[in-house]
Amino acid sequence: MNKITFAGLVIAVLVTACDNDSQSTNVTQKDNATTENASPAFSGNNLVDEKMTEVESFVDDVKQQAQEQSANVVEKSKAVVAEITETSSEIVAEAKEVIGKSIDKAEVAIEKAPEQVEESLASVKETLSPDNHEANLAIAKKSGCLACHSVEKKVVGPAWKDVAARYKDDAAARENLISKVSKGGSGNWTEVT
Repeated sequence: MNKITFAGLVIAVLVTACDNDSQSTNVTQKDNATTENASPAFSGNNLVDEKMTEVESFVDDVKQQAQEQSANVVEKSKAVVAEITETSSEIVAEAKEVIGKSIDKAEVAIEKAPEQVEESLASVKETLSPDNHEANLAIAKKSGCLACHSVEKKVVGPAWKDVAARYKDDAAARENLISKVSKGGSGNWTEVT
């Protein structure tokens, strides 16, 4: 029950009490003899007391319902908080597991990296031969070597014909150059290259 309805109920009780009191006064004026013998049930004060008891009982019921509803809201709130906490814990556990697996995979990749580099170098050594120009150029394109070198002219690094001319009489040049390129060989031709 809202405040307006409650206020209306109180006003109705008071109006009823006043009307009954007024009727009781009229009866008293008409017949003084019957007023002294009148039953207490017709008294305006008894009616007001009765209505006030009803109002107080109603107010007590409303208070009880409000307390019960408040208790229900508190319990539901606690349940929601517990559920959120549990869900958060599960998400954190899953995240830790995923991160752990990622770290494990990274460690394995780091361990295998030197082996993979050696395998790649071995494959390049087998594939490269001075007479297989097309295969060599395809590997150079695939590896990104053409970003700094070309066959005929200097780009950032020296032209390959100039490298071949410099090392033509060096028997270990092939192995040395493969090693130098795989480790990053700069500063042999200019400060940059």
